[in-house]
Amino acid sequence: MRFLLVTPLVVLLACNSNSGKVRLQSGLPDIKAYFQEQIKKLSADQPGLDKTIAQEDDIAAFSEDSLNWASELLPFTSLDMTSASYAQAFNVSADSNDRLSITRFTAKDTALEIQEISLTRRNQNLEMMEIKTRKRSMWVDRDQVLSYLPGKGYNIMITEDYIWSSPNRTEIMGTFKRQQFKP
Repeated sequence: MRFLLVTPLVVLLACNSNSGKVRLQSGLPDIKAYFQEQIKKLSADQPGLDKTIAQEDDIAAFSEDSLNWASELLPFTSLDMTSASYAQAFNVSADSNDRLSITRFTAKDTALEIQEISLTRRNQNLEMMEIKTRKRSMWVDRDQVLSYLPGKGYNIMITEDYIWSSPNRTEIMGTFKRQQFKP
């Protein structure tokens, strides 16, 4: 009986002590908690950011030493998977070998905003998280791919197709200046 009481407590403590890992909540990655932890680390370390924004043929590049990481990573933290529509909404597949593993959560319903989450791990450490979203409305179709590489940077690719114009593509790439930041 003690074993049944102690085991869940040990598992919970083990999950909470390694904040660099993506925790699962109801079988799905807890994206919001993961990025809140990343924001805390980035805010404390302030690695700086080299940022490039490309919109069609217009390209702007700039560099910042001190950022508000909560607003910088807002596209990641704004994804909410706690609604009832996400319960049992994904098929899960995993591929792995000795050092590399990829776990994919693919939406069963094409009407959901979050369509796919892919977690790539090397030697059990998260190397990349990729999130594909889709929003459809009467006026615009919006596809977005959010990629995050812990300790290195992020990439956001947005494709918007309004009914009155041709598709518009925007890419935002942020690279941490100090690559030694540890996730």
